[in-house]
Amino acid sequence: MKVINSNKFPLPGPNYPRAEHLGTIKDGLREYVVFQILEGKMKGNVYIEEIRGVLLGNNMAANLFFIEDDNLAMELENFARENGILNPIRQVEMRKK
Repeated sequence: MKVINSNKFPLPGPNYPRAEHLGTIKDGLREYVVFQILEGKMKGNVYIEEIRGVLLGNNMAANLFFIEDDNLAMELENFARENGILNPIRQVEMRKK
């Protein structure tokens, strides 16, 4: 695993309340995004999800997917903490399907 982006910036997309990118982790051919919700009842929650490209007509778009493997999810959370993406104390929510 390696951190490929630790910049903070707003995430685009209508499917989530306003969210902020905290980091992107690459593991082999897969990429995972760490993000924090900035508003609403989920404000402050931090999530880690897999990024997958989807072809929409002639354009590529990225969708986020729940991580099914609990061991992988914990490994990603620990890696994010060890590499400064996550605060060592903050609780991470794993979004349910």
